[in-house]
Amino acid sequence: MLPQLPVEIWERIIDHLWNYAGDLIRCTKVCKAWHSRSLFHLLTLMRLTNMQATRYIVKLLNREPKARAMVNEVLVRGTGPGPECRPIPHLGTLTLMLGKKKIPRLETFIIRRAEWQSGALHRDFFLHLSHFATIPDLHLVNVIFPSKLVFARLIRALPNLTQLYCTHVTFRSQAFDPSAFLSTPTQIKTVRLDGHSNDVAELMACQVPSITDGMEEFQAGWSIYTEERPYLFPTNDAAIISMLQHPRPALKVVNIRLRRQPGVAVQQKHEGEISTSTGAPRLPLLNQCTELEVFRICHCLTKLVESPTDAQASSPQPSSWLYDILASITSTKLNTLCISLDFRYIRPTDSTHVVELAQRFLEQQECTQIDEMLADTERFKGLRAVDIDCLCGTSARTLAPSQDKWTATIVAYFPQLHTRMILGGNVNIKMDY
Repeated sequence: MLPQLPVEIWERIIDHLWNYAGDLIRCTKVCKAWHSRSLFHLLTLMRLTNMQATRYIVKLLNREPKARAMVNEVLVRGTGPGPECRPIPHLGTLTLMLGKKKIPRLETFIIRRAEWQSGALHRDFFLHLSHFATIPDLHLVNVIFPSKLVFARLIRALPNLTQLYCTHVTFRSQAFDPSAFLSTPTQIKTVRLDGHSNDVAELMACQVPSITDGMEEFQAGWSIYTEERPYLFPTNDAAIISMLQHPRPALKVVNIRLRRQPGVAVQQKHEGEISTSTGAPRLPLLNQCTELEVFRICHCLTKLVESPTDAQASSPQPSSWLYDILASITSTKLNTLCISLDFRYIRPTDSTHVVELAQRFLEQQECTQIDEMLADTERFKGLRAVDIDCLCGTSARTLAPSQDKWTATIVAYFPQLHTRMILGGNVNIKMDY
């Protein structure tokens, strides 16, 4: 027999079960005193991991119509333990059982660790999914689609979708016929690509660019591969850059992380002409992003940076790719620029060596010309902050320099920005995850 405790104590205990859907389902059946609190946590983030739980929750929603207003997020996950992608037939059960009954406050729809099998879903699945018209956010994490067409139909079935997050999204079949797909613009404003989502980038950049024609914010390349989480292998640089090659006049915020030096677009700095040379991937040229306000770029130093003399001898192409990217910015609305140097993947070194590597990299990237260009108050009159950051890990392999040492280094290389009083820089320590 349960001890006679105040209901507030039991509610506090139930609060700690917010992430355990199975336990919450059992708690809803205990008594009326437990039902309301358990139902709140069960429905606020509705976790659907198997057919049995899905049927129970949907029946509950149909029995208590007012409870639909509690649902804020829906998480559909493949059945079974482990990181493997598994079928999600209960997704079709959800849409079929709800029918035309809408969930008015649903904001986020998450599909995780799933293998999408078209044969397991009702033929009218996408028609039923259109009743979730209020959803603005779609998160796809470790999902395998049978084809690009199925992925594109999912996007189209959510007419009010404004934010799309893809982490390790792949397609079984690469075949795609753009003529079979209605290429009207969507409402998507924010796109984030992580993990191995190169196929998604190719689809949105080259095959159906209308999906992201109105994109205002783009972030990619920040996931880090680990043996424990292989699905978080970062989107490769070519896929990231392909997203920026397509003209995107509405783009306002860019936050990308490049693991390798991109292909070079050679700029005639004195004549103002740009000519591209062969290289993979090519540089992202931002001259058509006329609304750009924030640009953040992180570059991983995965090996010792060559000296300028060595670099010139080893490659006939100029290595000042960072200057070329920044020089392509034509937006007069740019107000924030951040350049981060990631030292987490170089061989063991001390803080003094980190500073030396940063100095060598900045010299290689023609920092004097970058300083002069960004200090131009006519061209970049709206620029309010330029940050040159140092990113180090928590392990003993790479010792981070002090904040004072880093600040002195960047001031020496960007004196005009310092005089303009918009130069900043931080030493950031992040886990080597």
